[in-house]
Amino acid sequence: MKQNLGELTPKTYESYVDSHGRTIIPNFKTKTAYIVQKEDEKKFYVLSNRYSIVVAIIMITGFYWDWTFAVISGVVLFVATEIYYRNFFLANLQQVHNVEFPPKKGIYAVALETPKKKRWIRLVMLVAFAILILVNMFMTIKDWNNVLTFSDANDVILVLFSIGLAIFSVYAAIQFIRVMISDKE
Repeated sequence: MKQNLGELTPKTYESYVDSHGRTIIPNFKTKTAYIVQKEDEKKFYVLSNRYSIVVAIIMITGFYWDWTFAVISGVVLFVATEIYYRNFFLANLQQVHNVEFPPKKGIYAVALETPKKKRWIRLVMLVAFAILILVNMFMTIKDWNNVLTFSDANDVILVLFSIGLAIFSVYAAIQFIRVMISDKE
């Protein structure tokens, strides 16, 4: 049966909405679209956050038990959720083949589409987030010698994630500044 998806618009990072209001999961390699029905949407939203959930479980487990147990259980949980998502969830959805998906929008394109008044708000929020995440890192780490010698895995992970999030936030802020400068010219 031939499905008419109509125009696809981005909904989240890994999903689109077709002209009928249905959530579409793309597979760019096989050019297959998976149609999420209304009764499967809650399950899709949980599964679309599977990486974040596994990372949160690793972090929580690492604080209460040994970090090696946390990493091993996290890897097992990651593999299990990925197998469930690919082999059971997606396999039960209706599929449409040979679909041309519109390209994903980058931060610069999102900044261009953001109304001018909201650009300032997002810029301030991005810079504030970068500053606050670094302040939190410096306030949380008591002994920097443990971090620099990799003695405390939790502190090393905190430092790496904090610096990574701050760099991404500053990068996004720079994209918003570029759009604001190009608007003035």
